[in-house]
Amino acid sequence: MIKITRPDLVPERLATKGTEQTNKDCADYDVAPDEYRLGRKKLNSFNRDIYAHSSVKVVLFIAHSGKCCYCEKKYPPANLHVEHFRPKNCVRQSRNQKDKYPGYYWLAYSWENLLLACHECNSIYKKTLFPLANPGVRTRSILSHHYNITLEEPLFINPALSDPREHIRFRGSSPVALTPLGRTTIREIGLHKSTIARDGRMARFKHLNMCLDVVEAHRSVPTNAKLRKAAAHAKKILTEATSPDAEYSSMAQDLLEDWQP
Repeated sequence: MIKITRPDLVPERLATKGTEQTNKDCADYDVAPDEYRLGRKKLNSFNRDIYAHSSVKVVLFIAHSGKCCYCEKKYPPANLHVEHFRPKNCVRQSRNQKDKYPGYYWLAYSWENLLLACHECNSIYKKTLFPLANPGVRTRSILSHHYNITLEEPLFINPALSDPREHIRFRGSSPVALTPLGRTTIREIGLHKSTIARDGRMARFKHLNMCLDVVEAHRSVPTNAKLRKAAAHAKKILTEATSPDAEYSSMAQDLLEDWQP
């Protein structure tokens, strides 16, 4: 994971259509709050043409450098989902609990709640999970637009609010938790077992190590012309590997921490 910097300017689609729909959803909820809380009525109006509109997604895509905000694998825009950090429809504290209705419906079109994630991280692992270190805050409250989310202590890293590298580092190609947030994020979003992310990181790790070997071989035989050319190419790959827009750049930063071009 890397830090995501969203532009401060809210996309017009969210500021206009999103605000209108949010106001409507909140008004609908206030008419029959118990029906929504018990799951007998659901806010089914979540409009992808607003929160996942191309004008919104393209800004997120640039901010994410074309990567999933969790596993850092690069994808074309069509393969990245607009992810709601706080689930919009319903929510669970843990996998062995049932979904609690409603979710954070009033944040469905909130710019601060939107990220980009791949199908595996978003739909196979995270789903409706949103664990808190203080779950009693949510259990004792009625989750609605009257609820104060600032009282929550999320156990998932929000890469748009904090630097994930303060919570997760890498040993080889494997993520290692530094904090409880890092531990929960790795476990529940599948960063250590997601087949696509794990295999992709391993392949990248092996490739970067091969580049390091080429550079070291050239140092041993500096007069070899073929090695000199190969080493120059390897150095370019290694230098670019730690750039925020590079695939699995967080892992590369730990691998190359002591490497000097």
